[in-house]
Amino acid sequence: MEEKKNNAVEKVENIIREKKKKRKGEKSDDEVKDGDAVFNGKGGKPKKGLLAATVTLAFTTAALAVAFAITVLLPNAKGETLENAYRRTFYDCITRVDDIDLNISKVMASKDEGAKQEYLVNLAVNSEAVENDVCSLPLEDESRFYTVKLINQIGDFAKYANKKLIRGETLSEKDYEILGALYRANKNLKASLKEVADNAEGLTFSDVKTQTGGILIAEMEMLENLSVEFPELIYDGPFSDGQENVNVKGLFGEDISSQTCRAVFTQLFSEFNYAEYQEEGETAAGIKCYNRSAKVNGDYLYAQISKTGGKLISFAYSGSCESVIIDREKAIENAVTFAEKAGISGLKAVWVNLANNLYTINFAVDLEGIIVYSDLVKIRVCAQTGMVIGFDAESYYYNHTERSNLSPTLNESECREKVSEEIEIDTARLCIVPIGNDAEKLCYEYKGYYDGATFYAYIDSQTGRQVNMFKVVQGSEGELLM
Repeated sequence: MEEKKNNAVEKVENIIREKKKKRKGEKSDDEVKDGDAVFNGKGGKPKKGLLAATVTLAFTTAALAVAFAITVLLPNAKGETLENAYRRTFYDCITRVDDIDLNISKVMASKDEGAKQEYLVNLAVNSEAVENDVCSLPLEDESRFYTVKLINQIGDFAKYANKKLIRGETLSEKDYEILGALYRANKNLKASLKEVADNAEGLTFSDVKTQTGGILIAEMEMLENLSVEFPELIYDGPFSDGQENVNVKGLFGEDISSQTCRAVFTQLFSEFNYAEYQEEGETAAGIKCYNRSAKVNGDYLYAQISKTGGKLISFAYSGSCESVIIDREKAIENAVTFAEKAGISGLKAVWVNLANNLYTINFAVDLEGIIVYSDLVKIRVCAQTGMVIGFDAESYYYNHTERSNLSPTLNESECREKVSEEIEIDTARLCIVPIGNDAEKLCYEYKGYYDGATFYAYIDSQTGRQVNMFKVVQGSEGELLM
C-alpha cells in the first residue's frame, strides 16, 4: 500500500513539474496540442489571434470583488467524512462542467430561439452549481479565483443572452464570438478537471497543500488567462451590476496613509477578534485601494480600503455557516448596521436571497421614496451567527452623487397602462435605473405575477416606454432574475 501511495505521489509531482516548465517557457514532454486551447504553453499567454475577446485578468485589480462573490462555506466534519464530501463535490463539479459544455454547444448549433432559451437557462443554473462546488473545495482564494471568474462569466453571459431573446432580439455575431470564446475556455477547464481525475489515486482532497493535492492547485492556476470580455450584465437582483463609470463619483478627500488604513481596518473588524494582520499590496486600476488581510480562527478575512477617503470598498470572510438561526429581518438589520459603520446610510433592501445558510442582500439608496439602483451595495450575512461576512460597495462609490430633476412627466397610472394586462400588478414605486455605462432613467418599477411567476417591469416615467423587465427564476442557489 505504501509503495502504491509513493507511486501516486511521484506521478503527481511529475505532472506539477511539467506544468511549471510550461509556465516558464521550457520544453515539456507534454506540450499543449489541443487546437482549442487558449494557452500556448509559454507563461500562460493567450495565443495571438486565437481569441479576440480574451483578455488577461490581473488578480490584484479585482481580487476582493471576486473573493466576495466566492465566499467559502466549508463543512466542519473531520477525517474520512470530510474527505468523501470533498471527493463527491469534485466529481459533481466535473459532471456539471460537462453539462455546461453540452449546453453551450447546443446554443451555438441551434436555430430555434425557444430551444436556445432553454439551453441558456440550463447554463445559468449549472454555472451557479459549479461555482458552489469549486468554492466548497479547500482551496485558497487565489487558486480558485480564475476558475470561479470563468464560471461566473459563463452564467452571466447566459443570462444576458437569454434576456435578449426574451425581448425578441437575436444573438449578434459578437455574441456568438463571445460564446465561442467561453466554449473554448470551458474546454480547458474540462481538460484540467479531467487531468486531476485521472490522477486522483493518492490525491487527498482534504489537504490540497500536500504533494498529492498539489495537482489540483496546479490545474486551477493554469486557468488564469481564461477571462472573456463581454457586455454589461444584470444578475443576482435588480440592476446588481449598477453603473461603473470611469470616474469615481462617490469618493472624496485626501489619500490616506498605510497607518490610517490599518486604523480603519481595526475599527471595522474589531468584533472578529482577528490576528496576523497583513498588507497585501495595492490595487491600481479602477478604485485605488489598499489590500489587507487577517486570520480569524484559522479562516481568512480579506478587505479593500480606498486610498481616497479611506472607505471600505469590499471584504470577504471565509468562515463557515452551518445552519439557519436568524431570520431575514434580523439579517437585514445587521447588514444595515454594518453599512452605517462603514459610512453608508439611507439604504433599503431591494433583493434578499437565502442559500447555503447565507443571506445575500442587495441594498440601494432610498432617496425620499425613490430607489436608486445605481447606488447599490451588496452584503452577505451568515444565517447562523448573524455576522456580516461579505460586503461590496464598488457600484455605490462609482455612482453615488447628488441627483436632480426627479419629477416624472407621466404619473403612475399612465405608466401602469404600459404594462401588459396579463401581469397582475402587486406593487409600484419610482426608481432610478442605470442605462448603459453613463446614463440613468427615472422609472416606475412594477412588481407583478403572470402564470405563477414573478415579474419586474420598468417603465420610463418620461416616455412611457419599457426600459427593462426581469423574471424571477428558481435556481440551484436560490432565486435569480433573468
